[in-house]
Amino acid sequence: MAAIELVVDRDSKKPADKMMAKVADGTYEAGVMVRVSGNNIILSRPLILTSADVTKMAEGISAGLSAAS
Repeated sequence: MAAIELVVDRDSKKPADKMMAKVADGTYEAGVMVRVSGNNIILSRPLILTSADVTKMAEGISAGLSAAS
């Protein structure tokens, strides 16, 4: 597993809790399933991971972040 922590301000590290539902929904709509816990996006990747899988995950998370902004 891997996780990405989202904050609204890097200096204070204030969590981005309020936008996480939109991030998760946008990521799912882009074809990538993630779990959200607090301000963390949790990725449970397949045991066999190809470069195409990584690209799809990155594109899905990018779409989720765009949907939340």
